[in-house]
Amino acid sequence: MSRIMPRRSMKMFTLLECIYELGGATYADVIAEIGNISSRNSTAEMNKFFNNALNNGYVYMVGDKYKVLPDVAAHIDSVLKMEGSYKQKDLVKPAYRNIFTPEMKIYESKLFKNKRGYENGFK
Repeated sequence: MSRIMPRRSMKMFTLLECIYELGGATYADVIAEIGNISSRNSTAEMNKFFNNALNNGYVYMVGDKYKVLPDVAAHIDSVLKMEGSYKQKDLVKPAYRNIFTPEMKIYESKLFKNKRGYENGFK
């Protein structure tokens, strides 16, 4: 069955990853593990996440537990392996410094300096 797999940055991936790592979980287990990840922090929206995962064919029910399908589990495993294979690199400072953009040091004190009605910067 060909389906679109969720990306790493999506909340659906977070939900599936939690169920995958727990090896099958109930609604309460997922909430205890990752909390409520819905945008409005409501249980109704969290239930929609679970219903969407069932309707899209990412998970299936065994009793009261949700389990991830094997092809979705393979996708999650490959994403996690790929994420772990990247090495952190040190950021290199740029080779030049932009002389036309002055730094914003003490900007607030210079903002009202020498303006009519303002003394020593602020009124």
